[in-house]
Amino acid sequence: MVQRTLNKHRIADPEYEDLLSRIKSNSTRADSYGAGESALRPARSKNNEPFVTDRNSNNKNLQVTTNELRTAWQVTRRVSKDDWVEWLKRLSIGLLKESPSHALRACRSLAQEYDTLLRDLFNAAFISCWTELSPDLKNELTQSLIQALQVTDMPEITQTILNLAEFMEHCDRDPIPIETKLLGTRAMACRAYAKALRYKEEEFLLREDSQVFESLILINNKLQQREAAEGLLTRYRNAANELNVQGRWYEKLHNWDEALEHYERNLKTNSSDLEARLGHMRCLEALGDWSELSNVTKHEWETFGAEAKSRAGPLAAVAAWGLQDWEAMREYVRCIPEDTQDGSYYRAVLAVHHDDFETAQRLIDETRDLLDTELTSMAGESYERAYGAMVCVQMLAELEEVIQYKLISERREPLKTMWWEASSRRPATSRRLAKDHPGALAGGKTRTTTYTPG
Repeated sequence: MVQRTLNKHRIADPEYEDLLSRIKSNSTRADSYGAGESALRPARSKNNEPFVTDRNSNNKNLQVTTNELRTAWQVTRRVSKDDWVEWLKRLSIGLLKESPSHALRACRSLAQEYDTLLRDLFNAAFISCWTELSPDLKNELTQSLIQALQVTDMPEITQTILNLAEFMEHCDRDPIPIETKLLGTRAMACRAYAKALRYKEEEFLLREDSQVFESLILINNKLQQREAAEGLLTRYRNAANELNVQGRWYEKLHNWDEALEHYERNLKTNSSDLEARLGHMRCLEALGDWSELSNVTKHEWETFGAEAKSRAGPLAAVAAWGLQDWEAMREYVRCIPEDTQDGSYYRAVLAVHHDDFETAQRLIDETRDLLDTELTSMAGESYERAYGAMVCVQMLAELEEVIQYKLISERREPLKTMWWEASSRRPATSRRLAKDHPGALAGGKTRTTTYTPG
């Protein structure tokens, strides 16, 4: 770096050049003062012995202090998000500190100050310590990792452990004994779909379970591998005595018409089938048939229990919103928990309609906070996978524009112009839907829904 700077600014210093040449030749400046000696002599120690690097000394592994490591990986009394973030950092530093590798230990001080380096060295530091542990200690460390992996709403920790498990499997050393089912479930939870696909395929080879099969369809669809997802469905739909085809599989492929027919057949057989009824409502919502969805909701609403109303509430609310049935929408939204994205969002819509702008802004901010975890993890993989969350963020921004429209008269004409220009750029199907259902325009905001069943 020094030489690069000198060259950049064209600085020449004879003394610096002299020192540099002596360093390269392993000699000292004092050698030039020897009596009558013009040649450079090798540097020597105090005992007049030449300095010789002991190459074998760097090959000897350092001792791992297992007690220090055990303290670092303990997960007791970890409750809040900050507790778990601190645990991961402490474990990462502890692995570097106790690593038998000279190179990794030398990086500890810098890694403590530079989080990116700490993350990059985590896998290498882990495997260097893992190989030095006894079977009992390996089991104890594995249990701590499993407990950390099961923590919800912590995508950073989940991704770190998933990457570690994959890294260990690719190495020639013994992998971490974590169940494939758990790895696949947690990979799906944090939207790491490429990892989830591999684990779910391994799980499906062990047991041909309908839930695993449904997960495979969803994962392939999320990875934009629609042909693979449809191929899975076709294979088991045509196979005799195999898994029973479920309507949710069509939903995950966004084949809403086929899913609707499937649920209607089931309801003819058993009209009290709650899952079929909710699936039928999801299809009507996805197809934008607000009138039919509203009729079904009003007919079935009183037969639903508290849990069913909570699940059907978002579907019923969007139908009432599309038809501008605000009283019905208020009743449906009341059944949706406020600490969910749908609950806070639809309450914000009602608050805007009733000109309660302070409450509306608070609810919009709450919805953004709920979206933050999903958007962060998805955007880290690709824009396509984050698209659904981005649509929700855009809807919140449009809702804030409606607040501006109602509050600031000077903003109304520019906002109307912007909305109509945006509407004109939408596909013809969206414009036709808006024309057929003018109630979908809530104070100038076009209601569009992207729904993927979980």
